[in-house]
Amino acid sequence: MYKTLNNQKKILIRDVLSTAKKLAKERDEMCRELGRLYESMLELHNNMTMEIQVLAKKNADLARKGATETTEEEKRFEGKDT
Repeated sequence: MYKTLNNQKKILIRDVLSTAKKLAKERDEMCRELGRLYESMLELHNNMTMEIQVLAKKNADLARKGATETTEEEKRFEGKDT
């Protein structure tokens, strides 16, 4: 009876150790994937920041150009009235 219990304990201990090793491997893989995801997120963030800067500059240039054109149109319009 004691031998049977000892054998069952050994089997359970092996199962626990096997499961622990499996979980440790999965944890390590998840950490590696999380690191890759983090790097991808940083790259995407940097690309978006650069694109936003380019678009902001284009927007400012268009706003300046639009303000200049409006001023020139106003001058032409004022000249027609006189």
